Amino acid sequence: MYSQPGCGPCISLAAMLKRRGIAHTIVNIREDPGAAERVAALGGTGTPFTVNEDTGECWSGFLPDRYTAPVPSQSPSPAAVEFSLGVTEDGTPVHWGPVTDGSLLVITREDTTALCRRLIEDAAAAQWQVRVLVSPGTAVASTAQHPSVQVAADTIAQHALLQEVRELIDSRHAQAQAAPLGGSRPGFTPTLVLVDRLEALFHRWSQGPGGYRRTADALLTLETLAEYGNTLGVHLCVSMSERSSAFMAQDSYLTTLTSLTAGHSEEWGEGTAWGDASHAVLRTPAGDQQLVMLGASHPIPAHA
Repeated sequence: MYSQPGCGPCISLAAMLKRRGIAHTIVNIREDPGAAERVAALGGTGTPFTVNEDTGECWSGFLPDRYTAPVPSQSPSPAAVEFSLGVTEDGTPVHWGPVTDGSLLVITREDTTALCRRLIEDAAAAQWQVRVLVSPGTAVASTAQHPSVQVAADTIAQHALLQEVRELIDSRHAQAQAAPLGGSRPGFTPTLVLVDRLEALFHRWSQGPGGYRRTADALLTLETLAEYGNTLGVHLCVSMSERSSAFMAQDSYLTTLTSLTAGHSEEWGEGTAWGDASHAVLRTPAGDQQLVMLGASHPIPAHA
């Protein structure tokens, strides 16, 4: 990666490459005239400029989706469980299996307290470690009484928790890479990272000291979790009131639960009585969709 002093995108890219465990070399074009000439010869228009030495591909700018690292796959462990999200219109239970389904994104304008508490309690009951980021005063904080659950409700504690998550990912990634070829994979204790009302947290983080940098670091951690976490036993669930452009690029890694807006259920037919805020569309990374009644554990009476 070709860089130069004062290049903000270069700094962000270097941090991302380090956290994702991607082997790289940083070349300062100000200190190496030959490097600057090479960038120009390859059509580079500025920094950061990346060259994939294995494939010969090169590109300018900060393009996270173009950087990948082989992370050894991990078979679902005996501790892998499925968490209940609700039922379909015919009463069929709908579950989220973090190990097999990937990260969960919940998009709704309604209160997410009940759903978040249920996921936290179910994960704790399954002997998972649970790390939760919430706004101050939320009822979800009461779940911190469980010994395996850690809830961060203020900015300082939240950044410290995210740092802990980054270090956990780095440590597990190193263990996975060190595993002998053909040998058994490391057994990781399943961990659920739940972020409630992401947009509210982003707003709070941006208002504090070093807000821009800390918010960017937090987003990078969550994006890394969404892409690689489930292979390392660290599973992400994020709730937000509106789609964040920051997470749009991560759709291929997310199972998305989107609440319907009352009166706007055209996708499911004008006659359905399911077009209210307590119901949602569950979309998997494969493109499958299901209509779900949130939190329900029993069949729903048929509507006339």
